[in-house]
Amino acid sequence: MITKIHRVWSAVTALSFTFLHATTTLFTTTTTTASVVAASGTPPRLPFGDINILVVTDVHSFIAGHPHEVDRDADYGQVLSFYQHIKAYCDEQGSDLWFFMNGDWVHGTGLAMDGNATMLVPLLKQMPWDAINLGNHESYKSAIVRLMTKEMVPHFGEAFLTSNTLLAKTMEPLGGARYRLLQGNNNTLL
Repeated sequence: MITKIHRVWSAVTALSFTFLHATTTLFTTTTTTASVVAASGTPPRLPFGDINILVVTDVHSFIAGHPHEVDRDADYGQVLSFYQHIKAYCDEQGSDLWFFMNGDWVHGTGLAMDGNATMLVPLLKQMPWDAINLGNHESYKSAIVRLMTKEMVPHFGEAFLTSNTLLAKTMEPLGGARYRLLQGNNNTLL
C-alpha cells in the first residue's frame, strides 16, 4: 500500500501539483496516505501555512495518469481524493486550501487531440476547482474555444479566469472573470 501511495504522490509532483512553500522532494519521500492520516492522527509531512494552494497544470488529457511513466501515474480520481484529504486536514488546522487548474488540459491523448474535447469537459466539470484558466493548448483550435465558451465558462462562472485571453474577432475576453478574490473558510484572503 505504501508503494502505491508513494507512486501517487510522486505522480502528483510530476504533474505539477504544488503547494505554496512546498518542495517536490517532500512528495517523493515515503509517507502515509491521507486516509491513514485521518485514522492515525499522523499529520502529512508537508509544510502548511495559512494559505495553501494545490495546482494542476499541463495534464494534456491524460485522465488516467501515465501508466508507462511510474512517476506520473495518478488519475483524476486520485487527485480528487488527495485534494479532499488535504482539504480536511487544512480545515482541522484552521488553514485554507485552494485548488487550481492552470491550463493545458487538452492536446495529449485521443480524448482531446483534434479540436474535440467533448469527452474531457464533463470530467473537468466534476472537479471542485476554485479557479480554472486555459493554457496555450486550449487556444489552438476554434472548436475548443467554442466548447469552453459554451460549456465551461457558464459552468464555472467567476472561477473561470481569462485575464489575458481575448477573442480575435471582437477583442473581448473569452468569458469568465479577469480575476477572482477568494475568501478562505478559516481566516485568509487570496
